[in-house]
Amino acid sequence: MKFSLFFIYFLFSFFFNLSAQPVWTDYHIDNVTDFKTLSAINNSSIWMSSSSAYIYRTSNNGENWYSFFGGFSDDGAIVSGINGTTSIYIVYSVYAGGHGVVIYNSKINKATCNGNSTTITNLYSYGGSYFIKFIKMTSSLNGYFLVQSLSNLIRYNTVDGGYSWTQDVTYLPNSGRQFNKYCLSEYENDLWFTNTSTTIFHSTNRGLNWTNQNVPGNCYAIWFNSLENGLAGNLNLYSTTNSGTNWVPTNAPGNSNITCLTGDGNNYWAAVGNSIYKTTNFGLNWTTEHSVGSVNSKYTQLEIIDSNKTIWATNSEGFISRYGIISNIDPINNLIVNDYQLNQNYPNPFNPETNINFAIPKSGNITLKVYNMEGKELAVIINENLQIGNYSVKFNGSNLPSGIYFYQLRSDDFISTKKMTLIK
Repeated sequence: MKFSLFFIYFLFSFFFNLSAQPVWTDYHIDNVTDFKTLSAINNSSIWMSSSSAYIYRTSNNGENWYSFFGGFSDDGAIVSGINGTTSIYIVYSVYAGGHGVVIYNSKINKATCNGNSTTITNLYSYGGSYFIKFIKMTSSLNGYFLVQSLSNLIRYNTVDGGYSWTQDVTYLPNSGRQFNKYCLSEYENDLWFTNTSTTIFHSTNRGLNWTNQNVPGNCYAIWFNSLENGLAGNLNLYSTTNSGTNWVPTNAPGNSNITCLTGDGNNYWAAVGNSIYKTTNFGLNWTTEHSVGSVNSKYTQLEIIDSNKTIWATNSEGFISRYGIISNIDPINNLIVNDYQLNQNYPNPFNPETNINFAIPKSGNITLKVYNMEGKELAVIINENLQIGNYSVKFNGSNLPSGIYFYQLRSDDFISTKKMTLIK
């Protein structure tokens, strides 16, 4: 399958520094008309499924894309990534049972990938009058899926990586609509669910009990940046500052329906048609952040990664958009690496730029962060999946005052911290 890559960079510095700005980058996968699900792992790794049941992934910011056929599915696969090389996904088929009963057969599979090679393991099969609408793995062992009945969404949990599942609680009451993950917002133990009516369902205990909230208009998408502050809407938009007890009208972006909402802190992003809009003042004003594809296309998926505020989005014409800082990590040789190593930065003391070299003996997610003397995080230099090797990265402290700082390299099984001095 042919992959095309389009880059849109508004980058004023090649080196990672405290003033580096996030940029939008577009990728395109040929012969894909729509993506069914998007599962973002970190700023460099995502999994996606298409309506044809092909599953796509990247673990290096979109520099390389890999795909495999997940198996026949009547409406495309549903995927949830665990890390850059492993995912859980669902394919299902529909057939007629006796007396006009429709039977759904959902299979939960595990995909383990190494480049173009993929190993698929069937973990679980679910059959009955309903089918699985959503799956989310919160770790390599824990996760849940949702089954939609005529009036409810029912949750099943796993604690063994998907090999066995147990029914939990009746998850969402009287939804009356086809489930889409953007009609559900989660913040700690609180859940909010919209059903394209003027009612939002709210739970404070992960779905055990629900209360109804009244909204002035119909809502399709919903997102909470905190326990108190959230936005919900469709053609119109509404805001709340008290967990949804009261919803009031606010300005909506664009001139058509909102398909997705996401956000962090004071920032919210909304997908409308083929554009993504941003507000920094709770919907009072919106700016057009990015557009891709024809005017007839639309963004269908929008996810933010909490660790470094990277956004991934998919478009109905086969485009994938990424919003985030692009790091400049240079492999420095091809020598065999046997152990983790974090070297002393050089020069040290420095002003304002210094080099940090490190080595990793196995592939995985790596973070390199800078802290002050009080332990406050000041910069995320690296947060992505890296292959085995030796690396060098530049850090620029032009926006910091003179002083002593610490940089820390962390992986799943390694932590190392060193001190560096900035003198201006």
